[in-house]
Amino acid sequence: MLTSKPRPVGFDADIRSAALAERFAALLPARPRLLAVGARDGELIRWLAPRLRRAQVWQVADLDVERIETAYAGIAQWAMSLGWTVTFPSRAMLVHTPHGAWRLEGVIADIVDPVGLPPADAVLCDALLHHVSTDWVAALAETRRAPVLATQIQTGQMQFMPPHPLDRAVCNAAWRALTAPAEFGPPLGAHALPVAVRLFAAQGFKVSTAPSDWRVPRHALAMTRALVAETAALARETPACAGRAAEWAKARQRQALAGHLAFRLGQRDLLAEPR
Repeated sequence: MLTSKPRPVGFDADIRSAALAERFAALLPARPRLLAVGARDGELIRWLAPRLRRAQVWQVADLDVERIETAYAGIAQWAMSLGWTVTFPSRAMLVHTPHGAWRLEGVIADIVDPVGLPPADAVLCDALLHHVSTDWVAALAETRRAPVLATQIQTGQMQFMPPHPLDRAVCNAAWRALTAPAEFGPPLGAHALPVAVRLFAAQGFKVSTAPSDWRVPRHALAMTRALVAETAALARETPACAGRAAEWAKARQRQALAGHLAFRLGQRDLLAEPR
């Protein structure tokens, strides 16, 4: 939930910027070929594809076939729930919609190196930029002369409401664990947005951003409890914070069970338009 893993369906369906999506759609050709870097659960495609209102081709690039199949399954189930036909010709997936067919093609690729990714009319990623390195964003900005839409870039702001005296210590420890160096190199973490803005602007892109904060209301008891558990588990990866994390989690779980706890995760979307 706080991580790059898919969140439960419905909790982030409408948080991305509709205004940036409309501007992005206006930049595309009649039947665009779109490159999605990182499959996740297909939520970005489910959100954006209907807004394009045209036939389209998606190349879904990830490190292994299991991740791509997870995205396919989520998209197929959603499409069929709307009464649309889904077919699977020659390793691709076709979603037949009133505005034309969407073709999804899985691409097993080393997404750790954006330079080697296939060409496309536009590049998209979801909840990814805070996990990648400065070099990764620089390579993307330097080698692509196409629109880039990056959604759900986390800003490092984790807020549980009402406040608790241990929030700062626990949330800071959780954030450090969340953005520890991983397969993409030293992650940008909370610096992702300003770094991406600077690097794309330096390459001549027009860059716009918009808020896409993720909010969980008090009545979502199961979700707030899960968030408390995940935050405490991440914080305990810092040994000096283990005791405080346990104390904090105990108090916060009581509030979550009583329906008194809400949560906000600071996020922004970014659109880079080539000039």
